[in-house]
Amino acid sequence: MKEMKKQIPTYKEAIDQLEKIIAKIDSNEVEIDTLVEDIKQANDLISLCRAKLNRADEEVQKLWSEKQTDKE
Repeated sequence: MKEMKKQIPTYKEAIDQLEKIIAKIDSNEVEIDTLVEDIKQANDLISLCRAKLNRADEEVQKLWSEKQTDKE
């Protein structure tokens, strides 16, 4: 039997999921039994988004640096 790999969400998908969790918590729709899991998932999504932003920033900095070097 094949194992299903958990697909890593895109930045937009992660933000959308995070916003849903926040809205659920803010509106008191979350049950106390699932609150910890929701918070863990939110933390994972925040870490994922932060990593994607850092990676994008590094890539932009690299491209910018290469562009500046080409001008010289």
